[in-house]
Amino acid sequence: MKQITILLLLLFTSLTLNARLVRLWSYTDLEKESDVILLCRVDSPSQRTDKKIKKSGWGGQYDEVITGFNIEAKLKGEYPFEYFQLHHLAYPKDQQLIPNRCPLSWFPKKGEFFLIFLKRDGEALNPTSGYCDSYSSFIRLPQEEASKHSETKNQSGDGNSE
Repeated sequence: MKQITILLLLLFTSLTLNARLVRLWSYTDLEKESDVILLCRVDSPSQRTDKKIKKSGWGGQYDEVITGFNIEAKLKGEYPFEYFQLHHLAYPKDQQLIPNRCPLSWFPKKGEFFLIFLKRDGEALNPTSGYCDSYSSFIRLPQEEASKHSETKNQSGDGNSE
């Protein structure tokens, strides 16, 4: 019995050594920790640039990606522009699937709506959940729900609810 317990313990430990800790973000936590919350519509779907980026602590190289968003409503904080350009990372196209890797964000369709949670870092705005788990800071909204908010913006002017 003792040998079976040790064997199970070793098996369980070896399976979890490759896992990384991931914070599960609730909407409330995202809202509290964000300095800026925007309702945005994808204007320019994600496009890879020719630039390769090496992130310390992440290992490997990544492709730089640029995605453009039209801001439909400013729900929290100050952001003086009507357009938001996100510079983010993607795995190289030829890289094979790696278990437990960071699920990096990708926005393939023009016109999709997202609720975007951002945190200030000096002059820069970064995903509240960090770049490695940025998908938590970009919540895709159903078209019907987002359209309601967009119509409210058009009726009230700038859409800033502050």
